[in-house]
Amino acid sequence: MNNEFNEESSFAAYLNNRSPRHTAEIELTDFAQSTDGKAVAFGKIFNDSKKRFNNGDEIITSLVLNAETYKTDGYIKTQNSIYKIKEPRQIETKESDINKRTIVINLMRVLKETCNLVKEHNINEIPIEVDILVKIFTEIETLTSKLAEYENNN
Repeated sequence: MNNEFNEESSFAAYLNNRSPRHTAEIELTDFAQSTDGKAVAFGKIFNDSKKRFNNGDEIITSLVLNAETYKTDGYIKTQNSIYKIKEPRQIETKESDINKRTIVINLMRVLKETCNLVKEHNINEIPIEVDILVKIFTEIETLTSKLAEYENNN
């Protein structure tokens, strides 16, 4: 019989102390804590390693174990999960949205100029110069087609 000490690594340390790895990310929408310190978190789940939830599913967690320190910890710990706190998504403005707004603003400006020209001249007299009308309608047509193109592409 061999009585030598065998120095093999043991996984026993992980039985009571969970690994600090998070099981999912949570984008908090609310955090409710009672006067006795019990708390639950509300939020959208992302990257669930246990595949319990789809990205964006809204959940209410079980009781939060680190209710007093979750903000500084950067995660929410429950009995069965560790949720990394994810910052809320910033609404990104696409360049195409900016271009679309610019086109609409330019279109409105041209239409306003057209209305002002019509007001300046008595409608019964309509000898507004043809080249001005052609220029206005060409600009409107160009801006309208650009707007339609951006809407089709996005």
